[in-house]
Amino acid sequence: MAALVGMLITAFVGSASAQNDPNLDIKLVAKKVVKDSQGKEQMLPGNKAKPGEVLEYTASYRNKTDDTLRKLAPTVPIPAGTKYIGGSAKPKIKFATIDGANFLPVPLMKTVTSADGKQVRVKVAPSEYRAVRWAPVDLPAKQTVTVKMRTRIDPADAPTTAAKQ
Repeated sequence: MAALVGMLITAFVGSASAQNDPNLDIKLVAKKVVKDSQGKEQMLPGNKAKPGEVLEYTASYRNKTDDTLRKLAPTVPIPAGTKYIGGSAKPKIKFATIDGANFLPVPLMKTVTSADGKQVRVKVAPSEYRAVRWAPVDLPAKQTVTVKMRTRIDPADAPTTAAKQ
């Protein structure tokens, strides 16, 4: 699991030109989400997780300058071996991608061939998203914006994920 977090951080920092900006301090934290005996969520360190478990990623962007940074679009990739949990982002995401490069407004749509051979447009399942992006914001001097989203470690990828722990 530690490898998954490391891969995410590597992809996260390099995922958009604004995120390579020396005027930004970017912090990414992964926590494992578990429920206690009363059903209340607890956040544990995210460096050890198993297939089927949920991770919450919190990304904080701090403006290190004395000026407003314009149109910052917080972006977090979905690590390989995990699936984005639709509706888990806070604030709500505005864009997503299934190819890691082309971001479109959510919900994403795709064309598929139906059983009768017709082309129809259907919603892409959030679990197919490879990265999520929030609406662009103007980040005032010395201020921070924080975004969150959750993924589930894919049980189908259990042998691959377990090998990376």
